[in-house]
Amino acid sequence: MRENGTKKKHDKLEQLDQELLLQEQKFLERLHILQEQIAVYRVSISQLEKYEAVYQEFAKEKQKMEEIQRLTLELESLVVKLQEEMALLEKLETQYETQEKEQSDQKRRQKRIEQSIDDKERNSKETERLIKRKSDEYNTNEEGYVATSRELTYLKDVTPYRFSDTKNSLTELPNWTKAQAHQQRETGKITFDQAAKETDIDEAAPENYEIMKQEYERSNEELQEAKRLLEEYTERMERLKDDMETTINMRVLEVNQRFVNYMGEFGFGGKIDWEMKPDRRNQVHYYLYLRARKEGHRGKMEDVSTKARGGKVGKGVSGGEESLSSLLFALALLQTIQASPGYIVLDEFDSALDEGRKEKIFNLYEKELKRKLIVLSPKSHEENYLYRFSKAYVVCHDPSKLKSWIVKVKQV
Repeated sequence: MRENGTKKKHDKLEQLDQELLLQEQKFLERLHILQEQIAVYRVSISQLEKYEAVYQEFAKEKQKMEEIQRLTLELESLVVKLQEEMALLEKLETQYETQEKEQSDQKRRQKRIEQSIDDKERNSKETERLIKRKSDEYNTNEEGYVATSRELTYLKDVTPYRFSDTKNSLTELPNWTKAQAHQQRETGKITFDQAAKETDIDEAAPENYEIMKQEYERSNEELQEAKRLLEEYTERMERLKDDMETTINMRVLEVNQRFVNYMGEFGFGGKIDWEMKPDRRNQVHYYLYLRARKEGHRGKMEDVSTKARGGKVGKGVSGGEESLSSLLFALALLQTIQASPGYIVLDEFDSALDEGRKEKIFNLYEKELKRKLIVLSPKSHEENYLYRFSKAYVVCHDPSKLKSWIVKVKQV
């Protein structure tokens, strides 16, 4: 009985051990599952932390993007305002130049008015002198009239028959000036006095008189024809002057348009003006002005003939700018000349140009003119200078032998 009870206890213990093992195994499995879930949770938490960091960074970047967008909008607004200010500035500069031109025209008109006033004052003084001279002439004529009346009375008494015939033959008074009438009177008086003293009368005197009269009439007709030709010549000169001014204006406008375009390619503003001025001797002189200004600079355009600074800071243009303006003006002028030579010679044109402008000038001349260029330059010693030409020649000189010769440069 005791053995059976012991066996039962042993079996029960084994059963309990097995149950404990099963429970332990289940517990370990659940623990393993929990550990895996904890690992997954940890990974999820790590990812969530990363997501949170990314979100925080995104929030910061979002603020930056919003700030950038705000600054971009402000920049666009400032650009629009700047464009409006630049347009307003260009408009004001145009108005300034227009007002300056109008002021210059007003000064010229004022000068012409002052000159006209001076001319009228001179004419007034001349009129006063003329009135005085006419008054003196009137007094002289009064005296002459009295003397002539006495002479006529004397002639009536001396030669009443001849005087009556002469008076009846004058159906129309001759169209003489005062000087001509006076001269005829003096000549007739001398002739009459001589005839009165002569005993032998020339029978050919009437024929000679008719010949002299015809000669006088012919000379008078030639004089009137000369006056008519002079008037026609004066009118033709005025028309030619107007035509010339119109032609000059058209040519200057054409050259100016090309000059402005060429100067714009180099970052400059350009303008060509001209005017004519009479000197003290009333001889007309023509003046051409080339004006330049860097783009974006304020103030009026400077005349390229005004040397750089010239003793005053900021005045005039530099030597390179003057050379550039002259070359571009020459190019614009060559485009308007009807003659088309096969080549163009440029003498030391690049002396004051930098390398960038020099290369651009070469290309511009070649593109616009489409013809050969012959360049005379003292800069052939510079590196790679001669390699831009298809042919190059160098003039050498030996001062010890007083000898010069020409060498052709070979292209390598």
